[in-house]
Amino acid sequence: MIAISYEGLLMRKWRVEDLLKIRSEKNPLPEGQYVKHYVMQDQVSKQALSHLHMIQVELPRYQGSLFPPQADFSDTDWWLSVLRYSSKYTAKFLQEQEREGIIPPDPIKKAFSRLSYKRWNNDMQKEYKFELDYVNNKKEEVQQAEKDAIWRTKKE
Repeated sequence: MIAISYEGLLMRKWRVEDLLKIRSEKNPLPEGQYVKHYVMQDQVSKQALSHLHMIQVELPRYQGSLFPPQADFSDTDWWLSVLRYSSKYTAKFLQEQEREGIIPPDPIKKAFSRLSYKRWNNDMQKEYKFELDYVNNKKEEVQQAEKDAIWRTKKE
């Protein structure tokens, strides 16, 4: 894999090993499996912290159809669909689904409600707008750096 770093307007390329890929190849999941379940353990005392778990879901490995949601979706199907296709779950889309009789389970509706921008307090909204502006400004700088690098390459 080649990584590109943008430091100011300088671009540098270097080779980076894909450690996740290497770890995955050494510990493959069985066919059809898409979930890894980790329990936290202290490396010195070997004490397992049974109340701290990490669940890793490899969405591309899921073999079922996740979008659009179906009337017979299980709770797990709904969560996987929302996580995989979050950008498609607009208010308009959810209204269309509801007209067709496809209604998310209560925990999903509650999650959507809590994520609604309208429910955020003023400080959260300001912070979110600041972060969006910052990201958009950085995108413009990166795009300009890419153009400059391409132009210099063509000129040379």
